[in-house]
Amino acid sequence: MVVDIVFPGWMPWRRFAVAQDIKGYFAQVEEIRKMDWDTYVGGHVARTGTHADVDLQAEFDNDVKQAAATALATTKPGEGLNPLDKNNPWAFFDQYIDRVAAQCVNTLTPKWSSRLAGFDVYVWDQCYAMEQSLRIE
Repeated sequence: MVVDIVFPGWMPWRRFAVAQDIKGYFAQVEEIRKMDWDTYVGGHVARTGTHADVDLQAEFDNDVKQAAATALATTKPGEGLNPLDKNNPWAFFDQYIDRVAAQCVNTLTPKWSSRLAGFDVYVWDQCYAMEQSLRIE
């Protein structure tokens, strides 16, 4: 039993289950993959899990990390900013982060929207958390 790390068949809860250390959260998923077990009990959502569920979570984690990294590398700060906000650093940065998250979501949607339940609810949270983790850590 490992609670709040893998959510069998579901998108992780908000911002990778409100993890304070995204790299550590991802490392925990990888550690669970290496363990010998028959049934995964995640503590939430609709069912217990299998190794395939943990593999799926790891695949999603890798995809969201890549999507956010690409969005950070290709999104130009200030592009499309309302001219009235050009002297407002909070508006400038907020608009940039929103565009990075939007690109991340758009990248993930074709592959993941039908593979993980709750994708529509928490994909934005995952992209915001991932871009912040990559930008800060």
